[in-house]
Formats: sequence, C-alpha cells, structure tokens
Amino acid sequence: MAVKETITSHYRKAKDFYFKYERFLVPALLVGGFIVDYITFASFEIDFTLLFLAVHWLIAGLAIAFMHMYDAGRLGRLPLWTRYVRLYCPLIIQFMFGVLLRFSLIFYWFYGAFSVSWPLLAIIVILMVVHDRFRHYFDKPIVQLSVYFFVTLSFFSVTFPFVFNSSSVWPFIAALVVSIGLFALYLYYLSRAADVIHRKMYPIILCVGIITIVMNGMYFGNITPPIPLALRDAGVYHGISFNNAHYTVLGEKQSLLDALLQRPVLHLQPSERAFLYTAIFAPSDLTTTIIDRWQYYDTSTKDWVTMATPALTITGGRQDGYKGFTWFANPKPGKWRVSVENKRGQVLGKIVFTVERTTGNVQLQKYIK
Repeated sequence: MAVKETITSHYRKAKDFYFKYERFLVPALLVGGFIVDYITFASFEIDFTLLFLAVHWLIAGLAIAFMHMYDAGRLGRLPLWTRYVRLYCPLIIQFMFGVLLRFSLIFYWFYGAFSVSWPLLAIIVILMVVHDRFRHYFDKPIVQLSVYFFVTLSFFSVTFPFVFNSSSVWPFIAALVVSIGLFALYLYYLSRAADVIHRKMYPIILCVGIITIVMNGMYFGNITPPIPLALRDAGVYHGISFNNAHYTVLGEKQSLLDALLQRPVLHLQPSERAFLYTAIFAPSDLTTTIIDRWQYYDTSTKDWVTMATPALTITGGRQDGYKGFTWFANPKPGKWRVSVENKRGQVLGKIVFTVERTTGNVQLQKYIK
C-alpha cells in the first residue's frame, strides 16, 4: 500500500509539472528536434537516417495506439508506472511528428527546386506551425491519424527510391500501396480496440483519401522532387575543360550581392557558347538520364520558350556528384533559364541567368570543380 501511495504521489507531481510547464516543454522539444535533425542529416549516411526515421515513425504509431487503447480500458491491468507513459504520450507523439515533418521538409528541400516544389514545402511548413501552435488539436483522433498517415506516406515515398535504387515511378506506387495497406490494418485493429476511433472512422477515411489524392496530384504533376537525385552544384560559364579528374570552368567575377541573389550575367561575344555545369548526386549503381531544358524568355509573348533539351546519362555513387555539362551555341541576349530534370520532368533545380552581348574583352576567372 505504501508503495502504491508513493507512486501515486509521484504521478501527481509529474502531472502537475507537465501541465504547469507544458508551454515550455513543447518549444524545447521543437528546438531539440531541429538540433537532432540537423546533426543526423548532416553527419550520417542515408541508410542510418532512414533507419532513424523508421524508429520515430514506429514509436509514433505505438504511442497513438497505446494512448487510445489505454483510455478505452482495453489493455487490462497494467503496472502503475504506465500512467506516466500515458501522461506523456501527447508529448511523445508531438515530438515524433515534429521529427518526421521536419525531415520531410529537409528531404524535399534538398532534393528539389523551391520554385517547383514550394506547394509541397508549404503544406509541410503549415503542418509544422499548426502542430506547434495548436498542439491540443493533435489529441483529437481525426487530426492525429490524418497527420500520421501523411508522415507515413511521406516516409515511404522518401525511403523506397533509396531502397530500390530507382528514380522511376514504380517506387512511389509501391510506397503508396504499402502506406495505404499498413495504415488500413493499423486503423482496423485500433478501431476495434478503441470506440472513439470506431466512431470517427468515416471522417478519418475521408481525410486519408484527400491526402492520397493531393500527394498523387503533386507527384504526377511533377511537384514532388525527384528523390533520390539531388543537384549538388550548378552554374553557367564561358568555357569548360576536363583534366585530371576535375573540371575547370571559366566564369565572370560576381559581386557578393549577385552571388547571394544567384543572378549571373554572361557577357558573351558574337558566336560564343554558353556552358552549363552540373554535379548531380545519385545512389550507387543508379544509372539514369538527366535533361537540361534550355529556355529563353520571350518578352513579346511573356512566356518561356524551350530552345534545346540536351541529355546526359549519369551514374551514381560519387560523393560530390556526377559531373557533366551541356552548352548552347550563340544564345541571343535576354533572360535565360535551364531546368535540370529527370526523364519524367521532375525538376532537380533551375539556373536563371542573363545574356548580354559585348565586343570587348571580358575578365574571366578559373574555378576548379
């Protein structure tokens, strides 16, 4: 009896501490999560990072199931210490969601172009902000399980291209099928154990359907980045040569402001070529085709016109990326951009620059790539 009273007393103190400092605990977990995410993504191999995310995804699912089954009284007689687990389940779930959402943002940011993928990035940022600002809504089954399905689909969509070493469409289809299948089983057994989930089944299924449609629309609309391909380096230059396993490029000296704003200007003489250098990361043993879509901005139609689509066959495995280049002969003055894409049209990155004609000498600098 004394032991039970002691545990009960400690539980009350823990509960009082939790509700008193909850507004500080959640931001602390958010900051801690960003630190952990940064160290993990920057310091470890992709296999470890994906395993790290898998553990967080699993813990989130177990915490949701434990919380609802505990509240429904379906776990039988449990040790008194499990009350602490139930008390802190919302914090655990919020932390796991935070990690999974932030890593989704990191992956999609790193492997895509913001100008194309911003709708998907915006959804993740909104979820992160809402998750932190309106965290009490995440105790509601509909919100909780909808977000869990989103991070499930996002996790498998990121993981499968690396697991199967492919940038084609079928890893996404496989991720979609596995995500829906696993979540359907999870929801079925959870609804049988917790009446509150059973009563909310139709709204939950509706939310899952909407998320599935939106994610499919973004993927087949080429808004989703082309994971596992990533543009490590890119730039436009006056000339490129290859020697001793390195590229030497000739470029104009830029001001600090122009470099920060990424708005290079090529002062080209008549009949001079413009060269695009790229370094693209791909996993080992992955061979695929990359297309450089050279486009000119037509001021009369106010539209981008595709002028050339040279292709490169790349092989993955290089830490600093597969290096290559394409060129365009005698580009006319004006605004240009090159969209670096995979065969499906998913964009790895875009390089925007301006061509100006000159008959004078242009001071060039050599850069080793």
